[in-house]
Amino acid sequence: MKFVDEWRRRKYAAFDLTRTSTAQKAVEFSLAGTPVRVYANANLSIYSAQTCNAKCAFCVEELRPASRGTELTRQKVVEQNDAVYFEKMARTLRDLKPLNPSVSVTGGEPSKDPRLPTILKTLAEHGARKRTMTTNASGLLDVHEGHTNLDWLIDTRVQHLNISRAHPECATNAKLMALPDGLSLENLRHVVARAKDGGINVRLSEGVLKV
Repeated sequence: MKFVDEWRRRKYAAFDLTRTSTAQKAVEFSLAGTPVRVYANANLSIYSAQTCNAKCAFCVEELRPASRGTELTRQKVVEQNDAVYFEKMARTLRDLKPLNPSVSVTGGEPSKDPRLPTILKTLAEHGARKRTMTTNASGLLDVHEGHTNLDWLIDTRVQHLNISRAHPECATNAKLMALPDGLSLENLRHVVARAKDGGINVRLSEGVLKV
């Protein structure tokens, strides 16, 4: 799949803070002692260090290297020490409190990340707004600390769950996403119903593909 740089440049050129953005304003605050001005509806991405167990040719994580090259690799370097990782995460959330960004847990594949329950608890403790997780759902029924990851999402009051699925039929989905351990339709129905009962807005992000 080819990256077309002109499309990105045209998108940037069309952006106007006061006319075409959602928030229509910026927020000025001090970040680590430095005055900054940031778009008011900014999003903070918590990137899971867990390598994705799928390999979708149409995934944004497959396309980004085409536009960012080695810069993206440097951005994905993740602290391996849990104590240091969560101390830095908490510090970042405190520093960004004046901005109050929405927060997205992305990957990689966060539902396969052993750190996920603590990530979710940390976000809840800091009152991060509009908390979202994007996942292929393969690990939502995995158990960590005595609860499924789906339970952790509900218990920490995550508001939005984006589930990536390329096709409703399991065998075709497994082929398109190179994901042999994806959820069965029965388990997917269970996850969606339970999440909605727990107050989470669920969206199935399905790629439009010619099979």
